[in-house]
Amino acid sequence: MPEVTDSESQKITRNRVQLHSRLESLLDEAHIKLSSLLSDLLGTSARRMLQALADGETDAATVASLADSRLRATAAQLSDTLTACVRRCIRCIAAC
Repeated sequence: MPEVTDSESQKITRNRVQLHSRLESLLDEAHIKLSSLLSDLLGTSARRMLQALADGETDAATVASLADSRLRATAAQLSDTLTACVRRCIRCIAAC
Protein backbone atom coordinates (compact mmCIF):
# COMPACT_ATOMS: atom_id res chain seq x y z
CA MET A 1 0.00 0.00 0.00
CA PRO A 2 1.46 3.38 -0.95
CA GLU A 3 2.39 5.79 1.81
CA VAL A 4 0.12 8.78 2.36
CA THR A 5 1.89 12.11 2.68
CA ASP A 6 0.96 14.70 5.28
CA SER A 7 -0.63 16.97 2.69
CA GLU A 8 -2.76 14.10 1.32
CA SER A 9 -3.82 13.17 4.84
CA GLN A 10 -4.81 16.77 5.56
CA LYS A 11 -6.80 16.92 2.33
CA ILE A 12 -8.66 13.71 3.20
CA THR A 13 -9.45 15.01 6.68
CA ARG A 14 -10.61 18.38 5.33
CA ASN A 15 -12.89 16.66 2.79
CA ARG A 16 -14.38 14.43 5.49
CA VAL A 17 -15.08 17.44 7.73
CA GLN A 18 -16.72 19.33 4.84
CA LEU A 19 -18.84 16.29 3.97
CA HIS A 20 -19.91 15.91 7.60
CA SER A 21 -20.90 19.60 7.78
CA ARG A 22 -22.90 19.40 4.56
CA LEU A 23 -24.66 16.24 5.68
CA GLU A 24 -25.53 17.74 9.06
CA SER A 25 -26.90 20.89 7.37
CA LEU A 26 -28.96 18.83 4.95
CA LEU A 27 -30.41 16.70 7.75
CA ASP A 28 -31.19 19.78 9.86
CA GLU A 29 -32.93 21.36 6.88
CA ALA A 30 -35.05 18.21 6.55
CA HIS A 31 -35.74 18.26 10.33
CA ILE A 32 -33.98 14.93 10.83
CA LYS A 33 -32.20 15.24 14.17
CA LEU A 34 -29.91 12.21 13.96
CA SER A 35 -26.89 14.25 14.97
CA SER A 36 -28.32 14.60 18.47
CA LEU A 37 -28.46 10.80 18.81
CA LEU A 38 -25.45 9.65 16.81
CA SER A 39 -21.90 10.74 17.46
CA ASP A 40 -20.79 10.16 13.85
CA LEU A 41 -23.08 10.91 10.92
CA LEU A 42 -20.57 9.21 8.63
CA GLY A 43 -20.43 6.07 10.77
CA THR A 44 -21.74 2.67 9.76
CA SER A 45 -25.06 2.88 11.60
CA ALA A 46 -25.85 6.36 10.31
CA ARG A 47 -24.97 5.38 6.74
CA ARG A 48 -27.21 2.30 6.94
CA MET A 49 -30.15 4.30 8.29
CA LEU A 50 -29.71 7.15 5.80
CA GLN A 51 -29.47 4.68 2.92
CA ALA A 52 -32.72 3.04 4.02
CA LEU A 53 -34.45 6.43 4.15
CA ALA A 54 -33.05 7.31 0.73
CA ASP A 55 -34.31 3.99 -0.62
CA GLY A 56 -37.83 4.92 0.49
CA GLU A 57 -38.19 2.97 3.73
CA THR A 58 -41.07 4.52 5.67
CA ASP A 59 -41.18 2.30 8.77
CA ALA A 60 -39.18 4.10 11.47
CA ALA A 61 -38.74 0.94 13.55
CA THR A 62 -37.19 -0.84 10.57
CA VAL A 63 -34.78 2.03 9.96
CA ALA A 64 -33.92 2.24 13.68
CA SER A 65 -33.21 -1.50 13.75
CA LEU A 66 -30.35 -0.92 11.31
CA ALA A 67 -28.38 0.86 14.05
CA ASP A 68 -25.56 -0.92 15.81
CA SER A 69 -26.44 -2.15 19.30
CA ARG A 70 -23.39 -0.33 20.72
CA LEU A 71 -24.92 3.10 20.09
CA ARG A 72 -25.67 5.21 23.16
CA ALA A 73 -29.11 6.03 21.70
CA THR A 74 -31.75 3.38 22.25
CA ALA A 75 -33.81 1.89 19.46
CA ALA A 76 -36.86 3.65 20.94
CA GLN A 77 -35.15 7.06 20.78
CA LEU A 78 -34.09 6.47 17.18
CA SER A 79 -37.55 5.23 16.27
CA ASP A 80 -39.21 8.31 17.82
CA THR A 81 -36.91 10.68 15.94
CA LEU A 82 -37.35 8.82 12.67
CA THR A 83 -41.13 8.53 13.09
CA ALA A 84 -41.44 12.31 13.27
CA CYS A 85 -39.20 12.61 10.23
CA VAL A 86 -41.17 10.10 8.17
CA ARG A 87 -44.50 11.73 9.11
CA ARG A 88 -43.24 15.14 7.99
CA CYS A 89 -41.98 13.69 4.71
CA ILE A 90 -45.30 11.95 4.03
CA ARG A 91 -47.24 15.17 4.78
CA CYS A 92 -44.91 17.06 2.47
CA ILE A 93 -45.42 14.55 -0.36
CA ALA A 94 -49.19 14.48 0.18
CA ALA A 95 -49.33 18.28 -0.05
CA CYS A 96 -47.69 18.29 -3.48
